[in-house]
Amino acid sequence: MNANNPLDDRRLALEAYFDQKDRELIEKMRQKLVAQEREVELAAATGITDRMILADLGKADADIGAIAALGLIPLVEVAWADGRISPGESTAALKAAASMGVPEGSHAYALLEKWLVAKPSVGIVAAWKEYVKALAKAWGREQTGHIRKAIIGRATSVAQAAGGLLGLGNKISIKEQAVLDELDSAFGV
Repeated sequence: MNANNPLDDRRLALEAYFDQKDRELIEKMRQKLVAQEREVELAAATGITDRMILADLGKADADIGAIAALGLIPLVEVAWADGRISPGESTAALKAAASMGVPEGSHAYALLEKWLVAKPSVGIVAAWKEYVKALAKAWGREQTGHIRKAIIGRATSVAQAAGGLLGLGNKISIKEQAVLDELDSAFGV
């Protein structure tokens, strides 16, 4: 190979250019895989299946534990509405968490079990409301409506788990309905 050959210089420049393009493509593919893995983790933690919402949460680099708590706190708050938790409410809350993709043995599941035994601090609901309000602004009306429906729906199932007299009548107590209304109002939809 002649060091003075101009074709060698062009060939080397071309190879360097394509090497750089290959590295950029590989990096884009890696980032896409990381984003997809993040969406799967967020879906498992929240029970949210809407890909657009999951993509937005992934872009926001939201903490998965905090997102999981987003769905768990209403379950606990409704269960504690009347000052105690019945076995039916506890079972319903754990089933609702499982339906969200929170697996038994996970940190989120352990936290839920702890909250079902010892009521969490009052400040946790206030923090939840502020978090929901901030997320609702970022999500927009339609996405917020979908998430609100899922979260309040699961909380309602917990409220219905222990209500009614001999399984008859209104299964949601006045106190539980008040908590559901308060939680619902945080979404601003």
